[in-house]
Amino acid sequence: MILTALSEPEYQTQVWGRNYAERYRHPIEEYSILRESAGVVYFPGFEYIQVTGSDAGSFLHNILTHNNLTMKPGDASPAWLLDSSGKIQTHLHVAHPEAASYLLQCFPGMAEQTAKTLDRYIFMEDVALSVQKEWHTFSIQGKNAGMPEGFEFHNGFPHTWTGEPGFDLVLSKEQLQSAAHELTQQGFAPLGLTALQIRRVELMQPWYGVDMEAGRNPLVYGKGSAISYTKGCFLGQETIAMTRDRGRPPMLLCQLESPDAQMPPGPVSLVANQKAIGHLSSVVFSPEYERPMALATVQYTKVEKGRTYQDQNGQDWVIREVAEWRE
Repeated sequence: MILTALSEPEYQTQVWGRNYAERYRHPIEEYSILRESAGVVYFPGFEYIQVTGSDAGSFLHNILTHNNLTMKPGDASPAWLLDSSGKIQTHLHVAHPEAASYLLQCFPGMAEQTAKTLDRYIFMEDVALSVQKEWHTFSIQGKNAGMPEGFEFHNGFPHTWTGEPGFDLVLSKEQLQSAAHELTQQGFAPLGLTALQIRRVELMQPWYGVDMEAGRNPLVYGKGSAISYTKGCFLGQETIAMTRDRGRPPMLLCQLESPDAQMPPGPVSLVANQKAIGHLSSVVFSPEYERPMALATVQYTKVEKGRTYQDQNGQDWVIREVAEWRE
């Protein structure tokens, strides 16, 4: 869907099973907007679950990994929905627009299954779930991002997609064109995913469905703000606590950089002793560091900051940062 109030993208790219604008102008121009001001990104296909009722807050607190009881109206937080063995079922962004009301942002095609999973844990609680597939998402991303003028607060919530400030707007189909027009009038230039990808790799901001996947222990990707170690029980909590206190995740998310100037062709695996030890899930050329950079999951026993590995093509990659998974 092309919004007439936004310029038409030069190229499109597929992520999460949907087509998204890759860029509207040169990616470095859009990257500069992220670094210096803010622009608007259209995320078609994202779905939502409304969670309401007097027990909505405590219900989500007992199921998801974040601390839901500390959230105030206007707050938002990333969260994991795990299974009973502590493996990832999906990643969510939880918004708290007003008292006794929460909004779960789901990746495309995930809302129905997520709602069915949550519904299995509703017994006597006063909780209602409502799946919304027809809503649309604009996201203000960049250094100066925030809630734009003229929009009601319950229409949006804080959400960074890059590590820079960010704010998502949730809109009906009928609101799309007028919202796009208003945002462009306020000076928010349209951004494609290429600029976001570059900046998020520079700031080590992994995306679910790209760098993070279902079926894994979430500590592979670090604790971050999605997991609370102080909240008490949640679904899968025992496995997470045992991993933290008496074990370790099998792999860890790492940020890597290459001293070689060229970008690698095609999918990239890190190797040691002729065996794969990790996979580069996102690879970009960084304007800030003037070299290729990547996000990768690497075998825990091979992770060491500053250590150099080669990919299957013989290109060197140095581990620059490692996800923090303990306190």
